[in-house]
Amino acid sequence: MNLQQSKNADVRQNSKFRPEAPVMSKSEKIRQVQFNDSKKRLSAMQSAILNSTSRVFFHKRVDRQKIPRYQNTYRLTSFNPFNVEAVDKIVMETMVSELSPVTSYHPNHMAKLCLKIGSDLQNALCKKDYDR
Repeated sequence: MNLQQSKNADVRQNSKFRPEAPVMSKSEKIRQVQFNDSKKRLSAMQSAILNSTSRVFFHKRVDRQKIPRYQNTYRLTSFNPFNVEAVDKIVMETMVSELSPVTSYHPNHMAKLCLKIGSDLQNALCKKDYDR
């Protein structure tokens, strides 16, 4: 039996898969435990401070993502509301001015013309500066 035990001990010592544990004295182990405890206490205090201040400005969704909390404006109507009649007039004027010189259909020219009409309408609506 002693011969078998000594062979097992040799195999364990020469094993590639089992690294040797570093030998630490008792005082080093105690210092390491004390350091970990103080680190835990410090991180707990920091997280308590951060959470108490962050609750004021953020709320958490179900998926634990922080979302900013905004104050309500209680404004039901916009300062510059969308005017359908004005936009319809702009669209009609743009379409008439761009399509009146066209006499025949050509796919390449019409694609460019559509892009130009779209950009003109977009610029005209951006100049109106509607709120909503």
